[in-house]
Amino acid sequence: MAELLGPLLLFAVVMVVSPGTNNVLATTSGLRFGLRASLRLLAGLGLGVVSLVVLAALGLGFVVTAVPHTQTVLRALGTAYLLWLAVRILRSGRPGPAAARDARTFTTGLLVSWLNPKVWVLALSAVAGYSAIAADPLVLAAILGGVFAAVIVPNLLLWCSCGQLLAAKLTTDHHWRVANTVLAALLVVSVVPIWLE
Repeated sequence: MAELLGPLLLFAVVMVVSPGTNNVLATTSGLRFGLRASLRLLAGLGLGVVSLVVLAALGLGFVVTAVPHTQTVLRALGTAYLLWLAVRILRSGRPGPAAARDARTFTTGLLVSWLNPKVWVLALSAVAGYSAIAADPLVLAAILGGVFAAVIVPNLLLWCSCGQLLAAKLTTDHHWRVANTVLAALLVVSVVPIWLE
């Protein structure tokens, strides 16, 4: 068991830190609203990832892979939601003085994670690759959940902080349009791998 914890931690870091939908949204929120106003969103994103990993370890992964068309439905719902978010980011301008009150909510973060096929792949891969860590599904769920929580919290804080630092450099409406366009495009591009798997 102990010999698998190092590789599991490395797997979690690679899967969580790599650019993707959750990290783009964390960066965008930091850019538009700042770290403090983004904490609810970050909590939703983080809990969404950890809860899917835990549920996959408890058997949900079997249901998703066994029931026909479940993966296609998840991909379609996830794609639609992420494209809707991308359009909202693209249409947004420079944040005004009251922008923090418009920050994304905990529920938004949770939905983004739950509808994000990359997170489903992460959860199912973690269970498939590291189920030898514990025979008891509850113990496996606790270990996987703990490792992913330990990785995702600092990761989301870092991506969000980078967005906040970038916001200080955006001094004109043109800069904001460019930043919003790039972030919306990154969100759209993050959808492509969903359909290539």
